[in-house]
Amino acid sequence: MIGRVASMPARAPESSSKDALMTLNVTQPFTDESGIPDTTPVDVSLWRALSELVTGVCHPGSLVAVRGRLVRQNDRLVVRAETLELLDHQLQTI
Repeated sequence: MIGRVASMPARAPESSSKDALMTLNVTQPFTDESGIPDTTPVDVSLWRALSELVTGVCHPGSLVAVRGRLVRQNDRLVVRAETLELLDHQLQTI
């Protein structure tokens, strides 16, 4: 899925390692009645190196592509990121 970082990663409360949880705003391919694209917030679980990468390089509004799988975490669905690609042109040059 492709979306913009809505909130910077925060360490997951139940995790003792460098795992983190962030929110990604994903724009849907359809619009509401007023013609505004619908955006869905999706929680993404980042593990170790991905967590450090996003914390060090991304900022709210950064465009990223995440590939992962849905997992149940504390009675809610979360995407556990397997890969993350930075799509902002500015970030790719860093």
